[in-house]
Amino acid sequence: MKARTLSQGGASLVALMVGLVIASISLLGLMTAYRNTVEVTMNASQNAESDGQQITGLSRISRLAIQAGYGLESAAPDQDLILLTSANLSGNTLSGTQQIGAQGAGNALLWGWQQDGGSYLCAGVLAGVSGMQYMQAQSCDSVSDWQALTWQSQTLVTGGQLSLSLEAVLCAPFGLEAAENGIHGTRRFRVSTSLSTEHNGNPAPADLQLCLVNFRSAA
Repeated sequence: MKARTLSQGGASLVALMVGLVIASISLLGLMTAYRNTVEVTMNASQNAESDGQQITGLSRISRLAIQAGYGLESAAPDQDLILLTSANLSGNTLSGTQQIGAQGAGNALLWGWQQDGGSYLCAGVLAGVSGMQYMQAQSCDSVSDWQALTWQSQTLVTGGQLSLSLEAVLCAPFGLEAAENGIHGTRRFRVSTSLSTEHNGNPAPADLQLCLVNFRSAA
């Protein structure tokens, strides 16, 4: 009588090990993809927050600097508008080199204006390698006395390298076109501000140009 051969069903140990390796590789790929997605999302969120801070800071600079020369019958550079190079605020004392004619590149811009029926005020902005500070408004006789004034600062923009320049050009406020022979044909002082930061190692500049309508250039 022949003996019956019984066959065993199911997976072998080798098959189980191969399946485990394949599952581990797939899981590792999913974990890597998830980590990359999280990193991209976090970087995008940080960049969006940085961009928002830049735009807010530059907008505040625009709203503050438009006061320059307001209420003055004949606002004049070097008297009511001062541009400094190598400016530095140590405690409450501001130092720097004044640019005669208030034109060129610098890192501090100071201005004066007259309150409605009130006193003359001085204020300004100070740019540096880590952002920009607002030199808070204070009563004064003239912004040309800037070295003798006691300055209080407030941070406007944090991070990034910020620079500014001032030039006498045809310009008009609120994005209006300045025509040579039009109502805005007078050369006025325009302040240009550039803020440079980095997004994942790539430069991310933000620029602002503001026409100081209360100052006219003789040139």
